[in-house]
Amino acid sequence: MPTPVFLRHSLNYAIDYDWSIFDAFKKATILSFGSDVEAVIYVDAQDQLRDHLHGQGYVASDEYPDDDLTFYYSWNCE
Repeated sequence: MPTPVFLRHSLNYAIDYDWSIFDAFKKATILSFGSDVEAVIYVDAQDQLRDHLHGQGYVASDEYPDDDLTFYYSWNCE
């Protein structure tokens, strides 16, 4: 469940610093949760790791045709 601190951090990095959604999400989880939390992100295509919020930078197009592959990344929130 997102906490207010997590939401503030993730939106701050994504909007104020124009970070990708992945980078902002990762930084926010590290700042907001303890080391007992493992955070994960799934993407349909690796190019989507560079996605930004609309108006903040690059946005990857939807994968077409779908190759049925997904990518999973995880890290501990230290």
